[in-house]
Amino acid sequence: MSENNQTYGDGLSAAWIQADKQVRQIRNEVTRAMQDAYRKAAQPSLRAEAEAELKATLKSLDSPINEARRSYEAAQQEHFKRSMETRQYQTRNLTGQSVPEAISQERARAELASARAESLRAFSAAAQAASRPETPFATGVTRSLRERMPEQVESIMNTRAGKLTVDASVEQALVLTPNEPVAWNPKGAEDVSRAKQYLQSQLRLADLDRGTKQNQVVMSGHRGAGLAVESYAAMTTEQRGIAQAWVSTSRVQREAVDSRQKLNSAAAETYAAENGLPLMPAVDPSATNAGEVQKTMLKEAHSHSRRTGAVPIYGPSAVSASETAVGMDR
Repeated sequence: MSENNQTYGDGLSAAWIQADKQVRQIRNEVTRAMQDAYRKAAQPSLRAEAEAELKATLKSLDSPINEARRSYEAAQQEHFKRSMETRQYQTRNLTGQSVPEAISQERARAELASARAESLRAFSAAAQAASRPETPFATGVTRSLRERMPEQVESIMNTRAGKLTVDASVEQALVLTPNEPVAWNPKGAEDVSRAKQYLQSQLRLADLDRGTKQNQVVMSGHRGAGLAVESYAAMTTEQRGIAQAWVSTSRVQREAVDSRQKLNSAAAETYAAENGLPLMPAVDPSATNAGEVQKTMLKEAHSHSRRTGAVPIYGPSAVSASETAVGMDR
């Protein structure tokens, strides 16, 4: 008898035991990666690193996820085979079950193993899609936006572009992470459907970004192009003026007035810009009057004696509210 056909005390095959062990290892890796990413995302300068590391972990899990899936498939075959071997099973059954009860139990196990395999197939597809460079890290995007436009962040993220940013994010794929095996009773078809919905959200976000008309502040097809349109459309006249003036300052000037949290470090601003967010003074979201803090920072930056050329980072320039709203499917 092969190792995968051995029976343990609770009646589960070795393939099932192995699959459960693999799922726990996958869960541990995902949990660790998520915790590290969220911790680093609290630091503006580390958000790009947090996103990259989380995606790298998901990409590296492709093989373990599929190994666990194959183990459950083997377990499904084993338990289905047992359900067919009624008399042989009865002779080695230690629980005193009748033949019909034993058959029912083995078929239930076979069905559960099959459902787990299908759920892992769905998780594999979602995880690999989440690891792509264009997939947004919603935690990093939202925090970066909140530091620049704290009063409008909720309304911006509630737009179609904002909702798709969340629905197509790395975090959304992690919703399909399998539960602890002891309590994991998935509906395979439902998880496959959720994975398909996730992939469709990614396609819709990509279509939105590609379909956004390019102008002075929006790069068509650029990651976050749709969100950029909404962000600039939501800006007040004063905010557009602050953003335009902030662009005219140099990297040295901006870092000279930066906070201890390094909200305006080169890494923080680059990450925000790469996600379509306005290049403007980033402030602590807990500030009671962000606009006044931003204007103070701008004045201090302009009055700083050390002046160099502005760093060419994708950001806002003179543009009207009507121009920023072009190309958005509301």
